Amino acid sequence: SMDSFDVRPEICQAVGGAKHGDIVISERGIVATVIGVKLDKAKRQLWCHAEHGQGAGVFDDGEELRVVGHVALRQGGLPNGEAPSKGAEWLKPTFQYAVGLSGGGKFAKFDIRDDMCMKVDGFKHGQVVQNGQSVHGKKMLVIGVRQDPENDRVHLWLRPEGSAGAGVITDRQDR
Repeated sequence: SMDSFDVRPEICQAVGGAKHGDIVISERGIVATVIGVKLDKAKRQLWCHAEHGQGAGVFDDGEELRVVGHVALRQGGLPNGEAPSKGAEWLKPTFQYAVGLSGGGKFAKFDIRDDMCMKVDGFKHGQVVQNGQSVHGKKMLVIGVRQDPENDRVHLWLRPEGSAGAGVITDRQDR
């Protein structure tokens, strides 16, 4: 139950860098809602309810969380046990673009708001990113933020020079 969590903003912020009700994404793109602080193995930890997760848990030590939104939490959570972020429309996918590095003719909608792109990955829609020695070539166009319907993970999608569409580039050197 929620009452076993410390949900005071200053405590949550001090322990995990986010507040009760914040929607966060992890470095791996996992979306979660901050519940509160509780002891785990004698250590104060920030507990979050991840999408696809059953109830609250903790992220790996040292994993950076980025705050992308906020949701008002109801005692007991959503009726079906889903993460509270599922009920919040924090992403606004309005921009349609080709997906798939090798083509395939598929399209998807992306959230291209500057603040959302910056929160998720530090770049803006339309920016050209230099990518060091990536196998995908040196220049990539920032398209926008998208939640993958297959695993619910959220990433900034980019289109490498010479590719048919946008994708999630995992071997980036620009970070």
